[in-house]
Amino acid sequence: MKDNKIIKYVIIGLAILVAIIIIYLLVEYNKYEKSILSLKGNSITYVTTGDTWEDPGCKVTYKGSEIDKDIKVNNQVDINKPGSYEIEYIVKFGIFSKNIKRRVIVVGKDESSFKLELYGSNPYYILKGGSYKEPGYYATDNIDGNITKNVIITGSVKTNTVGEYNLEYSVINSSRVKKTVTRRVVVYDFQYKATTNGDIYSNSKEIVIDISDPNYMHTVLPDEDVTSSRNIKYKVTSNGTYIFEMYDKSRNVTTYEVTIKDVDNIKPTGSCTLNLYDKNGEIIVKASDNNKIKGFIYHYGNTKTDLMTNTTYKFNTMDESANVDIFDMANNTINVKCNVVNKATTISRSYTYKTYQASNGRNQGYWHYIPAGSARKKVTLLVYLHGAGSHGNYNDVNKYAFPLFVSRGTNYPYMMIAPHCNSSCSFGNDTVISAIMEVITYVTNNYNVDPDRIIISGGSAGTTGASKMLNQYGNRFAGMVIVSGYYDYFTMPTNYIKKPMLFIQGKYDSYQVATNIVNRINSQGGRATLSGVSGGHNISEKVLDSQEYTNWIISQKK
Repeated sequence: MKDNKIIKYVIIGLAILVAIIIIYLLVEYNKYEKSILSLKGNSITYVTTGDTWEDPGCKVTYKGSEIDKDIKVNNQVDINKPGSYEIEYIVKFGIFSKNIKRRVIVVGKDESSFKLELYGSNPYYILKGGSYKEPGYYATDNIDGNITKNVIITGSVKTNTVGEYNLEYSVINSSRVKKTVTRRVVVYDFQYKATTNGDIYSNSKEIVIDISDPNYMHTVLPDEDVTSSRNIKYKVTSNGTYIFEMYDKSRNVTTYEVTIKDVDNIKPTGSCTLNLYDKNGEIIVKASDNNKIKGFIYHYGNTKTDLMTNTTYKFNTMDESANVDIFDMANNTINVKCNVVNKATTISRSYTYKTYQASNGRNQGYWHYIPAGSARKKVTLLVYLHGAGSHGNYNDVNKYAFPLFVSRGTNYPYMMIAPHCNSSCSFGNDTVISAIMEVITYVTNNYNVDPDRIIISGGSAGTTGASKMLNQYGNRFAGMVIVSGYYDYFTMPTNYIKKPMLFIQGKYDSYQVATNIVNRINSQGGRATLSGVSGGHNISEKVLDSQEYTNWIISQKK
């Protein structure tokens, strides 16, 4: 029974305790519900770094009266470090609690952490008539963070009116500090001067642009090259439209466009004729141009004239070629080679028999052939010594070989002398040879003979005299021609073995002998050539009018 009482008392005690706790909680809850937790002072407080600051705290009121309550404070303020701090106040009501917060902003004494910056150029340049494009700006504060959206811009720009304008950018941070910056905007006309230089007749023009604008940066030329020069000189050689793009430091572009219409790059046309007279020449020019002919420079031989305006030019010359530079007013030029017309008349073709009194007393007769027009240039001289068939009358010289063709009217381009030797003389005789050499000297000195182009030639028995003269006087001759050679008395020209020699021999006329002689000469370093032709001894009528032999004779030069 005693134990039951104890249990009863315990239960009653617990019930009383629970009742007390419940009453306590109800009372505290009532206070929790009806009490007010409020801050003393401002909910946001600004404090400057380094200043003294005391937390004003908070209070609890119940039914209009402040009651005492333990207040827990979380977080502390670092007065020496700018920033935003949050203080939390907590009050317990039994198992219930209320809290309230205060924001403390510590502001630095300087404003380095509060920035307002402008992007882009300042000053900002706008070409008149262009548009203003805001380059941008940025505002930040160490407490408020990015406050760019709070920036206010005042002012305006009239882009069609030259002048200077100010745009003001302002922003206020949460500390009520104001920042202001200004952008200067300049509206301007780009300053430059452009001219085109060049004569009215010109094959090129020069476009000159002088740029004085202080904000100039560079120019894109028509050929897409880029230059920063303020004095642009641009040469053009053809007509067309040329565009220059001039940029300033703000990347604004000013375009200069010029059309060139009067560049002359068309060459003149023309021709010329060189009329050759006995001792002089005359050049006649015909020329035309799309504009106007300026003049001519005449070339002949090693001579070049100055620029001349006359279309006819006369000069002393033995040259047989000329060319002319034709210039138009724009200095376009062409060179034309002149067509040659030989009008020489003083010396015409002639073939006559003459006699020369030699210093040894011999009267040496000879046929003298002079080609037409030989006054204009020095010609080759062929000295032909006839064979035995022409020993009779001097007219018999013309029965064979080269004299035969000349007497029939063949026009050789070289001069010829054909000495006559009758039956009582021989071309191998020294007296006769000496007289013939004097005739050669006389003709060379008194006619237009090239002394470096003398050919000694012999036909048949005349081979003896020709080979002997080459051996003795080879320094006077450029070469030797043998026609239908008679080789019994042939003198091997050992002194002048390397002189050019041409042997024209019939296949049925001592051809093997001629072959042996040619081979012997060449074996000793000579330059002999054998031309074998069909026929016997009298072959002259068949072959001596050949252009091949003529070319050989006139091409030799000692």
